[in-house]
Amino acid sequence: MKNGLIIDCFAGGGGASVGIEMALGRHVDIAINHDPDAILMHKTNHPDTLHLTEDIFKVDLKKYVKDRHVALMWASPDCTSHSKAKGGKPREKGLRILPWAVYKHAKAILPDVIIMENVEEIQQWGPLDRDGHPIPERKGEDYKKFITAMKSLGYIFDSRELVAADYGAPTTRKRWYAIFRRDGRNIRWPVPKYGKTEVGKWKECGDYIDWSDLGRSIFDRKKPLADATMRRIANVYVKYFVNNPHP
Repeated sequence: MKNGLIIDCFAGGGGASVGIEMALGRHVDIAINHDPDAILMHKTNHPDTLHLTEDIFKVDLKKYVKDRHVALMWASPDCTSHSKAKGGKPREKGLRILPWAVYKHAKAILPDVIIMENVEEIQQWGPLDRDGHPIPERKGEDYKKFITAMKSLGYIFDSRELVAADYGAPTTRKRWYAIFRRDGRNIRWPVPKYGKTEVGKWKECGDYIDWSDLGRSIFDRKKPLADATMRRIANVYVKYFVNNPHP
């Protein structure tokens, strides 16, 4: 990891790159995103990184890597067309196939380690019907094909659903993490340090909020919030304030 290249394939604001820097003590070498605004934000936060404003499927990483060794490739493909938050709306096929860009680049440059992150529902990734909805009986079909293709490149594989709060982040979001490696070493996972009731209790997001700026009231908006959003706000208010002895 000290000498090989590190690549962030779906670089947004730079959160993943910050995490990599914290873990390894060095900056990411190459960051890729098709969106100029995302690249500008990443470049602002990571000035020592080579930034590529290109389509993830079309970019030729071999041209930039040349004959150098790639130690790590991080990939967080767009999750919106896999997420349950999409509800019953049609999925976008172009977004659902983004993991195959990871396979394309893995085959070309063979990083020692590839780490992927996405919503847990990606494990149900399968074909869509004519209306853009997942076909229930073919759930997980494309996910299995992708994992099999990655293994065919010589990678061992493991995945887990992890909760960020268990590792010190002030959010309980749960995500699918996958590790592929072909450097002859075993896959090892970090040990959780926090929990709901243990000594190392989950960190609360309230400790990181600037309460001097209370934002905008939900009651004087020109366009009211959606009914479902208002119901969620009401439920939270009742649970954490009205019925909570320690609001």
